[in-house]
Amino acid sequence: MGSPLWLVVAFATAAPAPYRAERGGPPPAELAPAIREVVAQQGARVVDSRGFEFCELWLREAPLGEMSLEEAIRQDAIPEGALLGVIEFHAPSADRNGRGFPRGLYTLRYAGGDSVVLIPASADQALDPPEDFTGRGKAVLRWSRGTPGVTPRFEMNRRGEWILHAGAADTPVALLVAGVAAR
Repeated sequence: MGSPLWLVVAFATAAPAPYRAERGGPPPAELAPAIREVVAQQGARVVDSRGFEFCELWLREAPLGEMSLEEAIRQDAIPEGALLGVIEFHAPSADRNGRGFPRGLYTLRYAGGDSVVLIPASADQALDPPEDFTGRGKAVLRWSRGTPGVTPRFEMNRRGEWILHAGAADTPVALLVAGVAAR
C-alpha cells in the first residue's frame, strides 16, 4: 500500500455514535462526464445505525498528468487546483473551522498546503479548475498523510475525531466526518 493521506471534514449534525463505513455505489450521474471518468467507480460512505447515509466519497483514480495521485502526494507535487475527488453530503455539514455548508455534491480541489476546497459540482464541470476556484469554494477541508489499512473503515483517532478511511487505487485517504479538525 502506498503513502496515505487524509482529508478532514466536520459534520455539524453527526455525533460520535454508531456509524460505520461501507462500500458505496458508482459516482452520481449528475457529475460532468470528464470528472465522472477520472474518479473511482465505487465510493466509500458513512451510514448511521438506522442506515442514514451522511456522505459518500469518490477519489481520483486517473493520473495527475504524468504521475499517479500516490506519486504526486509522495513527491509533494500535486498542482494547485488539481481534482482529488468528489464528495456528496446528504446532510448539512461544517468545514475544518466549524463553518457550515449545505448538503450537496462537491468536487475536491487541492488548494495548497494542507487545504482542499469544496466546490459545488454544478459549478465545476472540467478537469481543469474553474477560474478563481478558491473563491467559489463552499468550505475548506484539511488533509494530510494518514496510515494505511483495510478500507473502507471508520474509527476514532486520539483527538476524538471520527475518521472515514477510503482508498483509490493504492492511495489511502482518511476523512473526518464527526468533530471539528484539531489544529
